[in-house]
Amino acid sequence: MHLRHILASIIAFVAVSAPLARADEASKQEVVSEMFEIMQYDELIDQMGDVAANQIVAQLRERSPDLDSDAESELRTIARDFLMSTLTDAKPFVVQLWSKHFSEDEIRDLIAFYKSDVGRKSIERTPQITQEMMVWCQQAQMNSLPELMARIDDVLEKRKAGSGQ
Repeated sequence: MHLRHILASIIAFVAVSAPLARADEASKQEVVSEMFEIMQYDELIDQMGDVAANQIVAQLRERSPDLDSDAESELRTIARDFLMSTLTDAKPFVVQLWSKHFSEDEIRDLIAFYKSDVGRKSIERTPQITQEMMVWCQQAQMNSLPELMARIDDVLEKRKAGSGQ
């Protein structure tokens, strides 16, 4: 009889705490959404889409120098729409990530930070910093590509020589 009471208590606890855990998670996700609003997340994603689309068009222009402005415009629109749908679809996942890695109190602390002067400055400057970092990363990759390709060629040549082909 005692075991039945213990099991009943455990089942009751789980039945009561599961909705509470879901409610806590929903509350946390609401707080993350509030933080994203303060951080101007949608505007940042919008700017990232523009930058990425422009970079794609620049790469296409290098491959096809005779690309006319109408084609560039159409390709920019296609690239931007594609990227924006991907970035927009990622938002619920990003909310879950923030909820996973930060407590609700920590997120509230971040909200307080983003409402401060330096936090607002951080929000204002993030798109420019992100754009500059993307350009730097792209340039760094382009600069290191010949070395990477040489290393890959070395490995392939050694494998080819080792196999007797």
